[in-house]
Amino acid sequence: MIRLRWLARVGLQRLGWQGMAGIGLTIAACAFCAAVLAPMDARVDGLKAQMSLPHRERVDAVHPARPSDPAAELDAFYRSFPGDDALTDLLAKLHGIGDEHGLALQQADYRAADEGGQRLGQYRITVPAIATYPQLKQFLAAVLTEMPNLSLDQLSLQRHATTDARVEVQMQFTLYLRQRT
Repeated sequence: MIRLRWLARVGLQRLGWQGMAGIGLTIAACAFCAAVLAPMDARVDGLKAQMSLPHRERVDAVHPARPSDPAAELDAFYRSFPGDDALTDLLAKLHGIGDEHGLALQQADYRAADEGGQRLGQYRITVPAIATYPQLKQFLAAVLTEMPNLSLDQLSLQRHATTDARVEVQMQFTLYLRQRT
């Protein structure tokens, strides 16, 4: 026993502080692996097993089955759109997002698309602007995120010289609104 203590003391003296730090880091890495990585591996295995299930079974596991009424689901879909009385607020929101991202949307052309008997009304909006590419990208990302009932139909870019940082942009959107019945 005394010889074992003597060997340990001599071994630690030969290792020096660098060797002891290495041993400490090795112990810490083992503890990290046991406390963090092993549970994460188990969770990944569980998720892989769940992903191997057919899609329908995964959906049923997340959303329990409920009686399906297609007419009610369709009505709920149409009710998710804002009413056509919100048109001016939505146009103001579009201009506000433009101002927020440095696009001056001073002039715009708004036209109602005549789709008689439809539950959704369509409003075509054509907006010219002058912007840099990053401004345009941020504006479009913000508009399409904040206004899910708006679609970008056409985008036209024109730059007069290769050294110009700003481009002339012509954007055409369609705004979908629920019609009054």
